[in-house]
Amino acid sequence: MDKRNVFKTISKIFLGFFVFIVLLFGGLILFVESPELFLKEKIAAADWEPKTVDEDLEYNILDPEVEYGYRLVVESAKYMGPGADHPEMRYAGNNLACVNCHLKKRNSGRLRLLGRSPEKISSVLEKGRKRVYN
Repeated sequence: MDKRNVFKTISKIFLGFFVFIVLLFGGLILFVESPELFLKEKIAAADWEPKTVDEDLEYNILDPEVEYGYRLVVESAKYMGPGADHPEMRYAGNNLACVNCHLKKRNSGRLRLLGRSPEKISSVLEKGRKRVYN
């Protein structure tokens, strides 16, 4: 190949790379400045509903640990109440499910988990993990 063809090839590669970078950063700037252009539909916080697990349970597509955690929260009395099969798992003194208090939908439309700081939630969850796995 002569020098002219090599130069043309290198120029085309450089130009292509330059156009790619310009488009990439242009798209990024556009997304940062106007993210609504990239959203299909904006959902108001009041209209948002959490995903239900029932369909995932029906088709058996949940990880076993996730399903067990879900059942602990929803069917707490069965697993951790006074009538639990294993005496060492009887942590609750009543037959209420955790979901009765801790995952109720409030007037604000948001979910409330324990009503505590993230550090406190983390501490409570860690204690629960130790009880379950030890």
